[in-house]
Formats: sequence, structure tokens, C-alpha cells
Amino acid sequence: MRKFLIPLLVLILLGGFFGWRALHPKLTDQEQLAANLDAICAAARARSPRGIANFLAKDFKAGGMSKSEFQNSVAGGILQYRVVDLKVSSVQSELNGQSARSAGRFLLSLKSEFNSPPQVQGGKFNLQWRKIDGEWKITGADVPDLGQLAN
Repeated sequence: MRKFLIPLLVLILLGGFFGWRALHPKLTDQEQLAANLDAICAAARARSPRGIANFLAKDFKAGGMSKSEFQNSVAGGILQYRVVDLKVSSVQSELNGQSARSAGRFLLSLKSEFNSPPQVQGGKFNLQWRKIDGEWKITGADVPDLGQLAN
């Protein structure tokens, strides 16, 4: 009886894996870009600078800042607020082989306390992406200066 139990369990596990894989196909590049933007918004809501930085390429540049400078700036700003809400809309992405561009609108809402009025800023953004080891990473960003919100 034991001889059949282990192969049966292996068969069930493999069947479960392949069944799950069939129901969850790999995302297209467009879907990956959209999922990354959703994850960045979720990381902002969770007040996680590292969660945001996970989507930045090592050679990321934005407004003359390197990845580490940008991450430190985001950390310094985001941790000042108890409530952070980032939303993106009207996103259009253009793929060109292993690179891409995304443009759209954002709305950033920050509250220093749960019951305080929000500081809100919105505008347009442009992101440059590169596919690195199968994952889309942001290599550059053009966004308005958000420094005034940190004051």
C-alpha cells in the first residue's frame, strides 16, 4: 500500500501544479507593466519605500537622482505621513522590444494623522522601463517636484 501512496501524492501535486498553471497563464508584457504600477501604488499605501524601490533598475535616474538617492528621498517623505494614497489613471504604455514607456496621470494624497485633511497633488508622469532578467524595471521617471509636500 505504501508503494502506491508516494507516487499517488506526487501525481496529485503535479496535477495540481499544472492545473493551477493552466488557469493562471503568464502575463503579457502590457499586463506586467500594469501589475507593476498597481504594486507600486500598493507599496505607497503600505508606506514601504523598499517596496517601491523593488521596481527600480539599478541604473535608475530621476531628476538627477540615483536609485539610492531617490529611495532615501521617498523614505524621508513617505514616513512623515500616516496615510499615503497613490492612484494612477489614464495609463498608456508603449512597448519597444526590451524597453517600454508608460505615461499617465497620478493623484497622491497624504495625511499626517488619520483625521487630518489630506495634502493632495496630482499631475502627469512618464516612466521608462527595461526588461531585466524577465522583469520590467523602471530606468527613468519624469514627475513633477513633490518636495513641497514634505514641508
